[in-house]
Amino acid sequence: MTARLLVSLDYEVWFTHNDDPASVLLPPTEAILDACEAHGARATLFVDVLGMVAARNAGQDRFVDAVEDQLRRAVARGHDAQLHLHPHWLQARFEANAWRFPAESYRLAAPGLDAAAVAVRTEALARQGIAWLRAALRDERYPVVAFRAGGYAIQPHDGAILRGLARAGIAIDSSVVPGMRKATGRQAVDFSAAPRLANWRVAPATGVLAPAEAGLLEIPVAAANLGPPAGLAQARFFRQPKGALLGGEGHSRDAADEGAQQGSLAGRLARRMDYGLRGWTPLILPLPAPLLLAAAEAWLRQHAGAADMRFSALLHPKGFTRTALMALGDFLAGMTPRVGFETFLHAARATAPEPTLLQSAAASC
Repeated sequence: MTARLLVSLDYEVWFTHNDDPASVLLPPTEAILDACEAHGARATLFVDVLGMVAARNAGQDRFVDAVEDQLRRAVARGHDAQLHLHPHWLQARFEANAWRFPAESYRLAAPGLDAAAVAVRTEALARQGIAWLRAALRDERYPVVAFRAGGYAIQPHDGAILRGLARAGIAIDSSVVPGMRKATGRQAVDFSAAPRLANWRVAPATGVLAPAEAGLLEIPVAAANLGPPAGLAQARFFRQPKGALLGGEGHSRDAADEGAQQGSLAGRLARRMDYGLRGWTPLILPLPAPLLLAAAEAWLRQHAGAADMRFSALLHPKGFTRTALMALGDFLAGMTPRVGFETFLHAARATAPEPTLLQSAAASC
């Protein structure tokens, strides 16, 4: 078995308030990329392109210029830039030094849109994002081939979203976190029925939860059920004081300050009980390295029969701490004997079918 780990960053700022967006995003990203390189890894930055467009429209030119410069330097160092979409930026307003937006605007499948409209909207936004990335990188031919939905919210209407992505030329999706069940004021995803496969093809006719004969390749953010001891370890970890931040601070509440990012109190308690009993452990930092390594080892054991497999670990530069940076280094050091490292661009070159097959899958819905 050849296993490849794809380190990915959701490259975005906090959705409402940032003390200074450049400090929130740029210094921690630089530290994370340095840590990856120290262990022979190159990362993929899933760039929240609509957030950058909104910042530019709000007059935050110095910030966006600095972002574009960092992206160019990262790609020159062998890292990768791909597509991340948070549609709420389309309705966000910058007032009193904070962004305000309606919670229901968070998903690609916004309320009131049928499947056809979701597909059209997704294709248009994906094409806009691809154009933005290529302009930022000053490379009109840069292969933007991978996608991650903002907040993992590729549901509902995942078939329609896949149709729009395929029509825009996207070859890989990395929105699924197997075992994740999350319903908040902004998104509702349920990946508990994800195939017990290392990777699978996803297409409009089947959505992201059923393998298809042709379509986009799903490279999931790996996760494992490690049992109640792991759930207890996570609970203890998140009760600890936050370590020193590598960048600025911010928060992620909506205009009504209702905490829609996490959902209702009852929903939060139910989710914590569910995750705690299962010991559901995704490869998402800032979890401690021992938990991440245990989850990765469980994932590798589960898919030991796969001839070739790719899985992702995920982190967010915003809110990244020195403790999390140390955990990243320990995690990468622990994974080095077990896997090879790869970017999403390299994965696409190795695995993507011919464009005609993608177009055929897109037309099947």
